[in-house]
Amino acid sequence: MLRARPVLRLARLTTMLCAALALGAPAAAHAAAPAVNIDAPSDQRVDQALATGAKIVRLFVNWNQLEPNGPGLPSTDPGAASALSQYDTAIRRLNAGGAKPMFVVLGTPSWASGSTDDLVPPTDPQTYANFFGKFVRHTQSVGSVAAYEVWNEEDAAEFWHGPNPGAAAYAPMLRAAYAAAKPVAGDAAILVGPTTGNNASFVQGLYDLGLKGSFDGVAVHTDTACLSLGPDFYYREDPGARLGQYTFLGYRAIRDVMVANNDPGPRIWMTEMGWSSTNGGPTSCQRGTGAGNRPSGVSEATQASFLTQAYGCLARDPYVVVGAWFTLSDARRYTPDEINHYGLLDVSGAPKPSYAAFRQVAAAGGGAAGPCGDFTPPTVSFISPAPNQGFTGSLLIQVTATDGADPGVTPAGLNRISYLVDGQPAFYRFSDLPAVGDTVSLNWLRAADLSDGLHTISAEATDKLGNVARTTVTVMKGAQYVGNVSYATAFEIASAKGRPSCRGRLCSLKGRLTGPANQSLSGRVRIEWQLLVRMRVKSHVKGRKRYVMKWVTFHKGGSSAMKPFTFTQRLKRGGKWRVHVYYEGAPPLTASKTPWITLSA
Repeated sequence: MLRARPVLRLARLTTMLCAALALGAPAAAHAAAPAVNIDAPSDQRVDQALATGAKIVRLFVNWNQLEPNGPGLPSTDPGAASALSQYDTAIRRLNAGGAKPMFVVLGTPSWASGSTDDLVPPTDPQTYANFFGKFVRHTQSVGSVAAYEVWNEEDAAEFWHGPNPGAAAYAPMLRAAYAAAKPVAGDAAILVGPTTGNNASFVQGLYDLGLKGSFDGVAVHTDTACLSLGPDFYYREDPGARLGQYTFLGYRAIRDVMVANNDPGPRIWMTEMGWSSTNGGPTSCQRGTGAGNRPSGVSEATQASFLTQAYGCLARDPYVVVGAWFTLSDARRYTPDEINHYGLLDVSGAPKPSYAAFRQVAAAGGGAAGPCGDFTPPTVSFISPAPNQGFTGSLLIQVTATDGADPGVTPAGLNRISYLVDGQPAFYRFSDLPAVGDTVSLNWLRAADLSDGLHTISAEATDKLGNVARTTVTVMKGAQYVGNVSYATAFEIASAKGRPSCRGRLCSLKGRLTGPANQSLSGRVRIEWQLLVRMRVKSHVKGRKRYVMKWVTFHKGGSSAMKPFTFTQRLKRGGKWRVHVYYEGAPPLTASKTPWITLSA
């Protein structure tokens, strides 16, 4: 967790809390063991931690305090000897209560770094490794320990004051510390120091540097960046990409890195998790990606609710060994103030609602798995075009999409549908999506510019959490692919009784051209207005007259075939008129026309 810079004293460092592997109590299948952080190895804090039901308790250990004057553990320095004795007592007291400690080891003495700043890493990583190995050997001789973390949040400048914090700077320390400690660690795990948030890039960097086999697990901290939304919320770095670093569920991205590096054995230890109970005030978040535009915390009731939900999330993923709540008790010493309110107890020692929630989860050994996060991508399918459809002009693209969700999870909702042509993003995309299951349509005019031959059209549906689904259809551009296939078109006239509506000589005709659902309507609809200028008798047949009529076109017009039309015309003069609309066709669509409609003006 990011905090104000610690002072050099043990009390200041041990105030920063984390969690570890809960052993010794029956747990729900695969549930992460509930653990708690405490700020000092005092009898009072140890007893308070045991009262929560936690079977693992996380403590900070300051190398600077235990070897202040040079190598040697135990030290002859009275202060160092007293500090080590406190840890020994804490181990015995926790073990007697059915719990184990987990230690995070940091804080460089000046003789090893040349600096009075104990967060400057040692000049020679082997000096840290030598102390780390001795500390592990000593504590194993005292009692049972769950795990040891190699430094704390070494991926960021908050706790790593050397140049360029990152995998390259940290790797030599981790490699040396693991080699020194593993032979004497017994059943305890040696962990990659917790990353700030879920820093998958940092962990990948360790693999790239050949650190596979130099750790038993990876620790992460999710109480960073002022989380104010529930554990089921997440964001992605890009749609379809890995989960964001500063999101609770981002530990799954760490797991993905492990699996990708063929290293499923190392497991994830969430050694700090939590939500601050500042209730969103008095200032906004001042840390991480939410700085300046996010509430600094949640209410006490919401903190308790999120705690229960978070352990339900962890129980879904058996590779998460521990979930350690940060922290046992609120404080009054940090800047910004948000960091002071993550506790299960308030500053007076009174339990907050989260205390009872934690005890319930701990009593259930981590609890049962619960719904957590919408990771189900949308469904998307083409209505048009049909597979292997031939075309020559524009192309009607129609898709339907629905957002999916895991059982018991509310779908996040669709965000957009994007299109790709031959695998490349098209020059348009939709963001104004319809209701679930409705159809999104586009008559793509630029399809006429494609070269003759086969092409792929892909539709990608993305939900609001960045889950992506894609479907693809192959189409064939060119008259040779249309062949003998043809599709009929027809007109629907919307005016009253299928006739133009007229007021005097001002007439209007409304309607639309229709065609098959899987074909675009390209080209133009045309209209022709004719006046009867002469009529004469041509012949008599069985006593009935036959007339010859002469019609003259006086008015014409046109409109796109893709949309409904309204033709309005002021007729040139009174008389008997007739009108019709027609479509000349565009392969594979056939031509069509309406009968002549007569009217008087």
